[in-house]
Amino acid sequence: MEIIENFLPEWYFEVLKENVIKNEDVKWVFISENIAGVDEEYETNLPKATSNIGFSHVFFTYVPPFTKLTTEIYPIFEPLLAKVETSYDVKINQLHRIRAVITPPAKKEGIHLPHTDETSPHYTFLYYLNDSDGDTIFYNQHYPTKDKNLTVEKKISPKANTGILFDGLHLHSSSVPVNSEYRATININFDWWK
Repeated sequence: MEIIENFLPEWYFEVLKENVIKNEDVKWVFISENIAGVDEEYETNLPKATSNIGFSHVFFTYVPPFTKLTTEIYPIFEPLLAKVETSYDVKINQLHRIRAVITPPAKKEGIHLPHTDETSPHYTFLYYLNDSDGDTIFYNQHYPTKDKNLTVEKKISPKANTGILFDGLHLHSSSVPVNSEYRATININFDWWK
């Protein structure tokens, strides 16, 4: 897991945030259940979220043999993808998905289900669009695991313009904000090689 603060130049961060969060062409889908991805029944010693609602928009998805751009603003992500490659010294071999999620505040703290975004080997780049509470929790376990009692490896508080690259099979959870207006992230899944 590699964390980089001030990931993008401030001007580009503001353009990206404006185009993702405030663009009228972005159609947000209301999610009323599990806002995570692929999940199984895991146990943690952390309180579960009492609210699992959120809003999601998929900007790009690749499901062979089709590639789908869901909005015309996809080119706004090209400099972000190039920055991922140069900052982490990787080459994105196959882009799987670019998705943004906005999580509204809840009345009390809690985590969403521990999960991975996919069940096959991949990498995930998580990018925070705002400062908020609602930590991302990484567990010591990776998918698949027979150990259903997960233990916390690291908690990361969302900080605007911070990127995290990690093994996509690393089990993790988002959590709900309580004191912030919302929690906004961009999640990119891909195959890579050095």
